[in-house]
Amino acid sequence: MTLNIAALKQELAADMKEVKREVGDQGHRVDAPERSGDAHEEELDSYRCELLELQDQNVDPRYQLEDLENQSRRSNIRI
Repeated sequence: MTLNIAALKQELAADMKEVKREVGDQGHRVDAPERSGDAHEEELDSYRCELLELQDQNVDPRYQLEDLENQSRRSNIRI
C-alpha cells in the first residue's frame, strides 16, 4: 500500500509539472498578441493625430472656396 501511494505521489508530481509547463506555454501565447496589440494601438494613436491635423488643414481651403463662390455669385461669375 505504501508503495502504491509513493507511485501515485510521483505520478501526481509529474502531472503537476506538465500542467505548469502547459500553463506557462499558454502565458507566452497570450503575451505575444498583447505586445502586438500595444504596438498597433500606438500606431493607431499616431494616425489619429495625423488625421486631426489634416482635418484642421482642410478647414481653411474649404472656407476660402466658399468665399470665392460667394464672391463669384455677387459678381455673377461661375467657377
